[in-house]
Amino acid sequence: GHEGVLESHPLLVRSIVDLSLCADQIVVLADSRKLSIHARSVALPLSRIGTLVTDDGLSDADARMLEDAGVTVRIASHSGAVQ
Repeated sequence: GHEGVLESHPLLVRSIVDLSLCADQIVVLADSRKLSIHARSVALPLSRIGTLVTDDGLSDADARMLEDAGVTVRIASHSGAVQ
């Protein structure tokens, strides 16, 4: 989502928060369709995400929003190559 990694289950939110505190760098792998899904809680704000690897379905507007938030966006092709 536009706020970061969202999650509805409170135990998963807590686990993601706890694990993220141990990380120097966070890379998220997510289907581009996940950016339009809404959940109850922000488990990981965009400010903590260094890189997002996603598919070529990512809209230009979402890519700009992520890059403006300081997230490096990488597009993985169907062949497995990352751009």
